[in-house]
Amino acid sequence: MHRKATWLAMHRDGRAEVLVHTADGTTFADGVKVTADSPANQFISVIDGETGLERTRQPVPDDLVADGNYVVGGDGTLRYVVDGAGHGDRFDIADLDPDRPGLEGFAIQQSELGVVSRFPWYYYDADTGQRLVTGEHPADPTSEADLDVGRGSAADIDPGHAGYEYWTSTADVTRPGAGVFNVQGRDR
Repeated sequence: MHRKATWLAMHRDGRAEVLVHTADGTTFADGVKVTADSPANQFISVIDGETGLERTRQPVPDDLVADGNYVVGGDGTLRYVVDGAGHGDRFDIADLDPDRPGLEGFAIQQSELGVVSRFPWYYYDADTGQRLVTGEHPADPTSEADLDVGRGSAADIDPGHAGYEYWTSTADVTRPGAGVFNVQGRDR
């Protein structure tokens, strides 16, 4: 899944900002247009969710492709594959832990059609692909549904604690593998 926009409350002011991939010709609510020397010049724009006005814009520094369990560099070379990861179509990359340098990622792992993932979710270093925290499947699954994490996401939903929280779901949300976790992997 390719997201073209992400909504966040970045300033904790009760108003959402929208992060949008922009390029030459993008027009905002006030008529201001992005101008660039080349179509290859891409940006991330922060847009006020209420007014549609651009608040700031930053160039996209490197053309990396992150698609769940691997990252490909702008030159087409494979940067890494997360060890042990398989199929999962939900992942987030951001500065999830302000106490760690760089970016981190969170991803779910799906089990379906008889293929069982090694773990239900993982939290990892987005620069290297090293898993930092790994979820565990129930020791006594009652069905494949106990092992399939179909949904998961990360966001700073608890302003009382530093860093983002991430959550996952299985068919039975009371089973291990499902829940809300902090950046240290502890159930919240």
